[in-house]
Amino acid sequence: PSLPFRENKHYESRNQNRILYGLKYEPHAVSLTDKLLKLKQTITSVTLVPSGGGAFEVSVNGQNIYSKLRTGQFPDPDSIVQAVRAKR
Repeated sequence: PSLPFRENKHYESRNQNRILYGLKYEPHAVSLTDKLLKLKQTITSVTLVPSGGGAFEVSVNGQNIYSKLRTGQFPDPDSIVQAVRAKR
């Protein structure tokens, strides 16, 4: 099973914005990335990391801001955009 994003040391680098996603969620990850990159003044890059186990984890500067593994629900993209803005 996949580790929750916040516990996986491989993905905890600083100054990074990452979306760890299960393969069946790739269209959602790409759509969210597009929304995030429109925040040009706020965000400079997003890294997509394919995973398994139903994950959809979003991290800003190494800090998890959303975990589908924790909540059991898919995130609202607008809520993620607002959370990323708040972290900047």
